Amino acid sequence: MSDTRIIRSLGYKIERELGVGTTSAVYLVKSKGKKYALKLPLHNSKQRLPFEVCVRKLHNHLSASLNLFDVEGVAQFVKADYFKDHSKASLAVVMQYIPGDTVEKAGYISEYQLSQLEKTVSDVHKRGVFCLDINPGNVIISNVGPKLIDFSQARCYGSVSKTGVQRFEDMLKEYKARDLEKLRALVK
Repeated sequence: MSDTRIIRSLGYKIERELGVGTTSAVYLVKSKGKKYALKLPLHNSKQRLPFEVCVRKLHNHLSASLNLFDVEGVAQFVKADYFKDHSKASLAVVMQYIPGDTVEKAGYISEYQLSQLEKTVSDVHKRGVFCLDINPGNVIISNVGPKLIDFSQARCYGSVSKTGVQRFEDMLKEYKARDLEKLRALVK
């Protein structure tokens, strides 16, 4: 089934494609007068990875988004829809639509916007979520500041048993360092 047919079957009207990544395509859609960003796993001709990997990455995005429902500076989760695509279970994630350009398209991020984004990343880490894919294409400069929009590579962590604490803490330090390194690379 084509993306257009899938999106229509979920009750949305496509306005345009917002972008295509390694594992998913994102569309600007409209329903009941409101605009949303709808993310679908890649399939058929656009698919670079096995379909199951694309769906799993979308599940990562969904898990992270549910943990970040009220973090300022993050595109907010609206809902998830499951559907069948060529007899395989699939997932559509509907997110808040953030008008603006990505840092990639804008070609810059100001020091002030970077400091706002650093606070967002800190808040995201406090929720046990590590983006691991902060890059110019995953940050939108909106009229209220920068917004992280993609968590398909994210890792989410809650509580850990005492036996795994040191390993867990080391892993969290590594993930935090990777996110901060990618964040700093935005201004280079």
